[in-house]
Amino acid sequence: MNRTKELHRFGETVVYENLTKKGWHNCNIIPGLSGCFHIEAYKDGQKYLFNVDTRSHMTHKGTLKTDYYNLFFKRKGEGGDTYARVRTCLTIAHEQNAIPMWAAVRVDVIRKKYDIYYGRVAKLEDKRKIPMSPSDRLTHDKLAQGIFDERIDSAWSNVKKKRVA
Repeated sequence: MNRTKELHRFGETVVYENLTKKGWHNCNIIPGLSGCFHIEAYKDGQKYLFNVDTRSHMTHKGTLKTDYYNLFFKRKGEGGDTYARVRTCLTIAHEQNAIPMWAAVRVDVIRKKYDIYYGRVAKLEDKRKIPMSPSDRLTHDKLAQGIFDERIDSAWSNVKKKRVA
């Protein structure tokens, strides 16, 4: 399995674990519901579908990553319509009587810690992306913050190693 797939699986797992700890019920990791949602969970009798995006908190240059996370990205074959995937995913949630949610897992590979931010897709200004600048992160709900986890693998870092001559 490659680095990004391992990182993504870790993100799904910790979101699932933390939802369960925080009182969400009947949580299930679902195998990529049409590429839109990864976790199904219930709270107060309401069904929620979560799209999980997991990233290392550093860029490949070793600087702090502050750009947005992709939420419902355009797939090949959807032409020039950048909102086609958004509409597809929101339709799936509607058909299942579910509230569409997002969860962004930010992994600090060096310190072996993670944070989880989450919210309703409906509250995002642009449904295609999750704003993740330092000021944006202050406004997001937090499912977990600064959690140490031995499962975090140093191989998940996307910082390019400097070549030694």
